[in-house]
Amino acid sequence: MAHALEVRTPLLHSPLREYVLPLAGRLKCDRHLPKPLLLRAAGQRLPDEIYLRRKMGFTLPFERWMRDGLRADAERELLDSRLDGFSPLDALQVAKVWKAFLAGKTNWSCPWALFVLKDWLRRNLIEQS
Repeated sequence: MAHALEVRTPLLHSPLREYVLPLAGRLKCDRHLPKPLLLRAAGQRLPDEIYLRRKMGFTLPFERWMRDGLRADAERELLDSRLDGFSPLDALQVAKVWKAFLAGKTNWSCPWALFVLKDWLRRNLIEQS
């Protein structure tokens, strides 16, 4: 969580922030309750099974996106030869990674990283030329 991004804007509402920040730390931290001020504000409306459950991760569905909605764009970008003179990437290796992903031999993260990198290279090296 050292580099987490807080995007739940209702909890960043200025009047709420100005009220909560000066409160004593002992009121904001409780060894037995997560987010004690929020839980006390919710009262009995929030069932125990909600706030006492274990933390759950959240991952965007990149695997599905890369196989469905983004497949045509990813394939076009990854197999685009216009970057060959500008890119430090080996086009054959990029194609191998894409084919391995489609065959289920590797997960989404490597082709996604290559897709984003090639998109950046195209936008910043080719389209700027």
